[in-house]
Amino acid sequence: MDPLERSLLLILAATTALALLVTVKRRGRTGLPFAALLVGELGLLTLSISRGEASPFWVYAALAGFAWLLLLPALLLGLSRRLLRTGRVRAAFLLQRVRAVMQPGTGQGVEQQLLSSLTLVREGRLSEAVSETQAELARATDETVRLVLVERLLVLYLYDRRFGEVVAQFERHGGMPLAEAAPGIATTMVRAYAELGELELAAHCQWVVERHPAAVEGSAAEVVNGARLCLLAHLGRVEEVSKLLDPASGFMPELSEARRMLWLGVALARSGGAEEATALWRTVVEVGADGEAVEAARRRLESPPPSLAPPEDEGVEELVRIVTERAGAHHRVPRNAKRVWRAAPVTTALLVVLAAIHVGVELQGSAERAWVLWRFGANFRLAAFHGEPWRLLASMFLHGGLLHLAFNLYALYLLGRLVEQLYGSLRFWTIYMGAGLAGALASAVYGGDERLSVGASGAIFGLLGAALVGVRRLRGQVPEAWRKELTMNLLISVGLQLYIGFTVPMIDNAAHVGGLVGGGAVALLLALPKVATLPAARQALILLAVIWGGATAASAVMVSVTGPAQTLARLPGRNLVGSGVVARIPRHWVELRGQAGTMVQDPLLEDIYPTWQMLAPEGLSEPGTPLAEVVREYLAALRRAETRSNPGAAAGPEPHQRALHPDLIEVERRVVVDGQPAVELIYFRRQTDLLLVGRSRLPPARLATYRALLERVGRSLSLAERGGQRSVQPPGT
Repeated sequence: MDPLERSLLLILAATTALALLVTVKRRGRTGLPFAALLVGELGLLTLSISRGEASPFWVYAALAGFAWLLLLPALLLGLSRRLLRTGRVRAAFLLQRVRAVMQPGTGQGVEQQLLSSLTLVREGRLSEAVSETQAELARATDETVRLVLVERLLVLYLYDRRFGEVVAQFERHGGMPLAEAAPGIATTMVRAYAELGELELAAHCQWVVERHPAAVEGSAAEVVNGARLCLLAHLGRVEEVSKLLDPASGFMPELSEARRMLWLGVALARSGGAEEATALWRTVVEVGADGEAVEAARRRLESPPPSLAPPEDEGVEELVRIVTERAGAHHRVPRNAKRVWRAAPVTTALLVVLAAIHVGVELQGSAERAWVLWRFGANFRLAAFHGEPWRLLASMFLHGGLLHLAFNLYALYLLGRLVEQLYGSLRFWTIYMGAGLAGALASAVYGGDERLSVGASGAIFGLLGAALVGVRRLRGQVPEAWRKELTMNLLISVGLQLYIGFTVPMIDNAAHVGGLVGGGAVALLLALPKVATLPAARQALILLAVIWGGATAASAVMVSVTGPAQTLARLPGRNLVGSGVVARIPRHWVELRGQAGTMVQDPLLEDIYPTWQMLAPEGLSEPGTPLAEVVREYLAALRRAETRSNPGAAAGPEPHQRALHPDLIEVERRVVVDGQPAVELIYFRRQTDLLLVGRSRLPPARLATYRALLERVGRSLSLAERGGQRSVQPPGT
């Protein structure tokens, strides 16, 4: 198991543990079956981590279990609720049944039973659904269960538009104390009383809702805002309803245009604008885009609500003010119900671009190989600070393998849609690029000379920082419980990611910290009041966004026009001293300890090593012997030694010699290393009466790229000096 897989499993283990704690806290005994499955998943994750490379099966099993228990049920829940909003009750019910199998005992049984009953109502079997619910109600002994069943009974009658029966059942089972005990019942009665024209009672039920903690919780925003909209419409508050239903307001974004027209028509009809209301409802019927809305519009046309005078009560005006203010506050909460390409278009574009670039890189070679990533613009400190700064941007769009890409795409999907809704697309793009550049700079400054860094994680950490800033600024504008819960989740995520980064050496934590700080700083700057309101500031922001786009495109161009040999020529060098010889090699080459002679390897070349080896100087038998003759004798001795060590090996082609200088010869040989073909370049330099030898082995495909560099290294061969005297080992050592 590589470090990336290990870190991913650690993150999944922490997420599963958190889900276990939440399940036990919220569900109690009813959540025990699901809690048992989570415990099993934690055990599977632990086994996967401990076994490592012993069995990849356990890794995939752990990933499948995580998806089964936590990811897929959440997707099914969102889809079922979307189906319910569009009137497809049976389909929503079937998805809930599947979810119940995947997450047993987590409480969705209540929602599933309601959907089952609504399916019966939808099929014209109201009496059957009511009878089943009343039978359960008669057997109920627990007060909480009884409230749930009463609420379901009221919803069934409400769904069939039997508003009088809703009121009758409400009063039969307890009346207003029921509304005080269960806000869900109160919101149902707001609708029933409002449809019957009992506006004072509807207002009283809405007061009950507004006094309940659920009125300011993000999880209840859809239901509570539905009751608020219903009350305002039936009170005939056309101006307030129009403002809320403006798509730009962000209020209840899941409402279709047809449903917005329906509610505005109700407000117009209650305020005396019957003709305008009729025109709106007819438009809904003619367009026919929403089947449920069309049916509701036809009912309104057949029996329009009469004009009503608002209650003569000062408390109603105060209620309207509170309702309007709180309803407007909920629009600042980012929505997950909207399609991602509508809620976060820049995030969507980034997801597509990152995936497309990865596919393109894979077509040119494996993205898990250092050479391929380096060739396509990986962040490489020595190159970035010596003529190729465009790597800082290009590296943000590369990933070291499919798992790395998948993890970052998922994180970007979750964080991107949140941050883009908090700041807007223009500011989001600026934050993303600024954070990514800060992360790449931090990686280049604090990373080693030999380290490559790729990935969007620096920018994604910047989104975490921006989200923390954005959520803090929402204080007083969104439900406080939602804001605190999200802040805590973000902080836990930051802490967990940084901890894993510090414990897994492969992870570039410098990029993570740099991105986090950079994203938070850019978000703070963009959140300043003057930056947010002044027209000149917006123009500057547009210009900055265009510059970011241009710089990104320019980095892509530089990737395509810059060859690897050009990059190698720019890299700074260092002196390598060993075996009594010194040579000038690139700074990022890594020494191989415990080897015969002095060996170094280029981390970019993963196939064959050593990239360079220096041998101890050998004395010339005859000082006046030409260097070419000495080289021939050396190669003959080398060939005899290779034959003795491997008698059955076929003889390779004759070495090719090239004189680079009267005292410097390059020899090119074809050899086999670990069963793979390789090219060996040997450099012979004569200095006084000694022969200095440097040897390099390369994959054949890299010879053209490295030849000029190795020639420079060969020319730099010279005797090392130690304590003012040349250190020369005797021949043969």
